[in-house]
Amino acid sequence: MAVQGSILGNAVLRREDPSLLVGDDKFCDDLNITGIGHVYFVRSVMAHANIGAVDISSAVDMPGVRGVWTADTLEAAPFLAFPLFPPHVARPPLAKGKVRFVGDILAVVVADSLAEAIDAGEAVFVDYDELPAVSDAEAALASDAPVIFEEHGSNMIFETAIGADEDPLVGAEHITEGRVVSQRLAGVPMENNGCVVVPGDNGHLTIWISSQNPIAVRDALVPQLGLDAANVRVVAPAVGGGFGPKAGPYTEQILTTMVAMQLNQPVKWTELRSENMVAMVHGRDMVLYAKLGTTNDGIITGLDLDVIANGGAYPAIGAFLTVFTQTMSQGVYKIPKLRFHARSAITNTTTTAAYRGAGRPEATQVLERIIDMAAKELDIDPAEMRRRNFLTPDMFPLTTTAAPTTTVANTRPLDEALRQADYQGMVAMQAARRAEGGPRQLGIGLRRTSKLPPCWPPPGVRRGRDQR
Repeated sequence: MAVQGSILGNAVLRREDPSLLVGDDKFCDDLNITGIGHVYFVRSVMAHANIGAVDISSAVDMPGVRGVWTADTLEAAPFLAFPLFPPHVARPPLAKGKVRFVGDILAVVVADSLAEAIDAGEAVFVDYDELPAVSDAEAALASDAPVIFEEHGSNMIFETAIGADEDPLVGAEHITEGRVVSQRLAGVPMENNGCVVVPGDNGHLTIWISSQNPIAVRDALVPQLGLDAANVRVVAPAVGGGFGPKAGPYTEQILTTMVAMQLNQPVKWTELRSENMVAMVHGRDMVLYAKLGTTNDGIITGLDLDVIANGGAYPAIGAFLTVFTQTMSQGVYKIPKLRFHARSAITNTTTTAAYRGAGRPEATQVLERIIDMAAKELDIDPAEMRRRNFLTPDMFPLTTTAAPTTTVANTRPLDEALRQADYQGMVAMQAARRAEGGPRQLGIGLRRTSKLPPCWPPPGVRRGRDQR
């Protein structure tokens, strides 16, 4: 008998497993097409430098080489990764004038084999005039920092704020201060990025990509390359991991498509693992300063958050994710006064974008950490500290201080988690081990993940400098 209604609590037959388990599925790098050329990108080894000569003379005559292109020989329009940002921070697919991070593309090589393409790429000589670089977002916002896009006038690309008219800490009996670092990370999927482009008759193209969102990539490629959407088919075969970094288009996909059109031949780019660490967008990289005001018995009276995010060299959605940090900053707690201010900086690092939660986990991280710190300073059990400050059912439906509307909240998940974990027993064990002073100590962590729907348009959002 078929199960009716929701799948929750019911077994769901996974249709994709058999072919994955026996190895029948095809990934991008498994697509072997007769006569295919292999793409290799020559990348900058400098974080910030003016480009002198890019000498390809030795590379073009090497065995198996079908073509070598630089910004001087392949005209490629700059690609703006996020539409809210000004056009002068768009990325030239082939670096022109200067490089802005280690991994910026200087030349593209196509050869009969990947080994021959790599050999030719290593024969490309680049003359650099090194410039001061900045990799830290806080340092990038300093008045004496090197400006990465002179046309922009500063390294700040985005700003958002709420509650600026009132100090949320006025009247607090106790103030806890903390600095939380949500470190930069690389997505490192099992399968790196990849792209296979097959030109067809009458201007048709079939583009195979390792992507979470092939429709979005097609919709970006078509206007970028001046193509007719009806002639472009973008396909995602089996994908070995995405997690957010494979959600959007890449300049490598643009260039691979362009050289396939230039040669009128099928070509394939398979990202090397070392290449993936600098070329695929990174995640997180925020520094969050928190000040939590409370009464002496642990009741929250206000929260002040100051956030600095690293958008990387060519800012994309990662520089905008502070909006989601803002909307999640109250979490599931009664916080009567909240001030939030966030700035996103351009730096000489790999671009950041969405990664598993996309700005929301950072809000939970700083909120739960500052509550733990306050509980320790006030000598209150951290579980009890949370219980005293949870939103209560009589408050719903509720528009929180940070703006989203939410409709559910209760203490049952925390109570049940504490019961199943035998929290009181763990606390007693922790105290006993501390008293003994032995090497095997016990840490107890509490974290409540809130899932509030986003508010749009977000309140208090202001664009960065020179964005009018």
